[in-house]
Amino acid sequence: MAVGVGYKNIFDGNGKIRFIERDELIKEELEMLLTFPKNSLFFGNNMGLDLNKYLQLSNNQAVFNLIKKDIEKVLESYRKVRPVNIEMLFNPNSGNLTINLTVSPINSNRLITQIISMER
Repeated sequence: MAVGVGYKNIFDGNGKIRFIERDELIKEELEMLLTFPKNSLFFGNNMGLDLNKYLQLSNNQAVFNLIKKDIEKVLESYRKVRPVNIEMLFNPNSGNLTINLTVSPINSNRLITQIISMER
């Protein structure tokens, strides 16, 4: 079973490294992959996803299709989960975009939902 470290809370309350596994690890990795700006590293520039380039478009259907395609491409290379459902909510008042991503770990029927919010 894969074990990792959550990049937001590396240490527990006692100063020891906090390890995570299973669904919690997948959620952390997905959040990092989907919010990490592409080409922002000096190595591994194929990591991450640059969704901000689509947020200037006014056609919500086009934004949905472009973002969905990019998310599916990232999940294909991630290889730990398969997409089950991708929903996007556009808030017309604030212009924010919320992505509800539901995935299932490979060889499992469990569902994991990850919510990502972006300002438009």
